[in-house]
This record gives sequence, C-alpha cells and structure tokens, in this order.
Amino acid sequence: MSRPSWWPRHPAAQLAAAVAGVLVVLNVVALAADAVTPSPSGPRSSSFATSPQGLAAWADLARAGGVPVRAIRATPTERSLPASGTVVLLDPGIVLPAEARALRRFAQRGGTVIAGGRRPGAWIGHLLGRPDDPPRWARGGDRDVRPLAPVGPTRGVRTVRTAGEGRWEALGPALPLLAAGGRAPLAYEPAGAGRVILVADPSPLQNRLLDQADNAALALALAGEGPLAFVEGVHGYGRGRGLGALPANARWALWLLLAAALALMLSRGRRLGPPETARRDLPPPRAAYVDAMAATLARGRRPPPPTPNPSEDP
Repeated sequence: MSRPSWWPRHPAAQLAAAVAGVLVVLNVVALAADAVTPSPSGPRSSSFATSPQGLAAWADLARAGGVPVRAIRATPTERSLPASGTVVLLDPGIVLPAEARALRRFAQRGGTVIAGGRRPGAWIGHLLGRPDDPPRWARGGDRDVRPLAPVGPTRGVRTVRTAGEGRWEALGPALPLLAAGGRAPLAYEPAGAGRVILVADPSPLQNRLLDQADNAALALALAGEGPLAFVEGVHGYGRGRGLGALPANARWALWLLLAAALALMLSRGRRLGPPETARRDLPPPRAAYVDAMAATLARGRRPPPPTPNPSEDP
C-alpha cells in the first residue's frame, strides 16, 4: 500500500502527526458523546451545574413553580442586578467589597440576597454592612435541622436535610432560621426594606439533597415570587468574546488541530542543510568514460609535420 503524498516522511514527524490525530479524534468523540448523553458537570453552587453540588435542580424547580429565573453573567453592580426579587450568590470565587456593597444596596431597596457557602471570605461582612464584625463560619453541622419559628422562608418547613458541611458559630445581630443543638446553617438579617439570608451549608439547595425532607419547600420559599437571579459571573460564566465564548472542549479541539497542522508543516517543510537524496549517486558508465578520454586525447594530440612540396626549391 503506497503512502499518501501528504504524509510526512520523517519517523519523528510521523509519530507527532499520529499522536495529534488521535487526540483530535478522541476530543471529537468526547464532544459528540457529551452532546448525546451529557454527564453531570459544572462548578459548585452554580445554577448551570448538573453535578451533585450544583443548583440546576433548584432553578428548574422554581421555573416549574412559575418563578422567573435568570442568570447574571456580569459582576454584581447597580446595573447588572435586577430591580427586585431574589439574588443568589453561593460559593463564589472572588467577590470584591464594592460588589458586596452593591448587593447590600439591592437588599436595602427591598430585595432578598441569599449568600454564603463554604468558608466565605471577608466580603460577607461588607454585604452585611459590618466589615469589622462578619459572621464566623465553622466546618461541620447536623444532618437534620428544623426551623426555629415558622415564619418567612421557613413557613411550611418542618425538617431540612443537610450534608453537615458548615454552620454559623458567631452571627452577631443576625438571627438563626434553621438550627439543631445550637448550630445554625441558615440565618437571617434585615437590610433596609429587604433582607439577607446567610447560608453556611448550601447542600439542602443543591441537586444532591433537594428532593429530601422539606428541602424543596425551603428552596421555593427562598425563591419567593421572583425573579430569581443567580450570580454566575463568580463561577466562571462571564460574558466571553471571540475564542473565550467557545466551550472549553471546542477550544481544546482547535488547539489540537493547530498542533497537527504545525506538525504536518514541519514534516513537509525544507530542513536545514541540503536535502537527503533517496539513493546514492553511482559513477558514470565506462563507455561514457572511454569516449570522454578519447575526445580529450584527440584534442590534445600534436598536429603532424607538414609534407614537403616537390615543386618548391629546396
């Protein structure tokens, strides 16, 4: 079987092209499989995440209950936040003090901010308007907690199942909403005309536990009448442009195609130094050598002496 003309000749280039081709094929197959049967994925406490620790089920539950749901891909500012409703900010990456203060102003206008997560940073103090006295978070908690009073977001809720991943130890002026043995994973603090719901353990609202105990009732009560807005810019879902707007798998496929193209160009391009010939040059045939020597001797032979003319006098 003859080799295609475009296939590189050098063994190293052949190996590089083969590896790049295999990687591209595997990436394309993974993209196709994910499109047909998508697997659970996404960052923790994101409304786009279908993983056990995501909030996609909460968003779907709210939509099914007639609550408008939206995602805020920008950072929290006066312009990006809705005019009213509920804003959810759980397990964020980096939240600047100015962004936390924008959320507080949203609550003071009458909105509800649901914020917190594992090991919340100093931004939680700016959200509550007391940066020098933020609530103190601690690891661990009870699996089953109950509302301390059936009011507000805990109305109609009897038992909430948690993963026991966090609790508030020092709340300051905030009031615990759910607790067991003095350990509260959910608290409440008023802010102007609105309120801030402090979440130390988001697991009851996540996909893995939303269908247990009265967790779904709690999620609907927290959503209120809406709109329910999830801040997704802190989870890496900001507005992308150019290649940044493509999914990560698609960007990897483009990079692998570029690597394969470069390997092909290097294998087909001219290398340093003279090109290597396919076979060794042989000496010319002996007949050609003899003819060449004869021509050389013929050109170099002395002319014969002149023949004397008898008619001329000596």
